[in-house]
Amino acid sequence: MRKVLTALAMVIIGLSQMATAVTSSEIMLDPRQDQRARSLYAEVRCVVCQNEAIGDSQADIAADMRREIRSEILSGKTDKDIREGLTARYGDYVLFRPRFSAGNLILWLLPLALVLLGASTLAVMAKTKRKTKTYDLDEQEQKALDDLINKP
Repeated sequence: MRKVLTALAMVIIGLSQMATAVTSSEIMLDPRQDQRARSLYAEVRCVVCQNEAIGDSQADIAADMRREIRSEILSGKTDKDIREGLTARYGDYVLFRPRFSAGNLILWLLPLALVLLGASTLAVMAKTKRKTKTYDLDEQEQKALDDLINKP
């Protein structure tokens, strides 16, 4: 039993190492620079994959983007400069959190507008429902209703 658990643990550890797309050759010597690179890898979307960060993607373009980020970090560029370079090359789509600009203003304001529209629609519907008029039954209608309800 102990051998089975050991083998299972080794398989799990091996698979977890395969799950990360960043290879050992991509690790930078300076830990601070490596941390910056990994932080940027998490912020940048692979342009080929479906909503996957370049740090997790095994696509060739993601490896190229990681290599580009590492070389720009080594050349002394700031994170902001690197993000701007990536958006200039690949567009706003490349960042998971795109910058706020006039070009994408509709994307930032549309969810808020939809929430406000839904809330105002609900408020109008609730107000209209409260204004529904009720009418009292006259004696003849009340007697007919009582006869229907109490019918043997």
